[in-house]
Amino acid sequence: LWRMSGTPLDTGRRRRFRRVRWAVRWSRWTLALTGTVALAGVLLVQRANADRAYRMQLADGEQLMADGQAARAVQAFARAVALRPGAMVAYYRRGEALAELGRLDQASADLHEAHRLAPEAPQPLEALGRLADRRGLADEAARWYADAVSRTPAPDPKVLYALGLARYQSGAPAAAREP
Repeated sequence: LWRMSGTPLDTGRRRRFRRVRWAVRWSRWTLALTGTVALAGVLLVQRANADRAYRMQLADGEQLMADGQAARAVQAFARAVALRPGAMVAYYRRGEALAELGRLDQASADLHEAHRLAPEAPQPLEALGRLADRRGLADEAARWYADAVSRTPAPDPKVLYALGLARYQSGAPAAAREP
């Protein structure tokens, strides 16, 4: 670009042309950066809204369970599962609500899923033990309770009692005395 409209460019014009070109490039980078920051902000807000909705569904389900409305609690926990499919708590609480309604197969599926999502958590194991007890499967209940006790540093006395009772009912009275 040594010539523009037939005349040689002087040094001043070249400098101004470089400044304009630099300003255009800077504007593009600024626009791209602004767009990226705005997108990140929108994604953060959406994530926060989804997290708040998940917590609200869990709280609603807990309140409905406390009020004895297990059927409506199942629906609230199902919405929580839909909002966060990888959350152990939603599956666990929905499984407990289903068990209260007597839908034991569905409850078992949800509790197994909760156990798969958080293998070290003792709560799904205890609930699976209660479910096996309810079905009259003392051997299976004893296994679930023993797994729950092994994952807890200070096991709940109720779980220890249930473990001993399940072992006794399964025909192992000597094992019933051991924690």
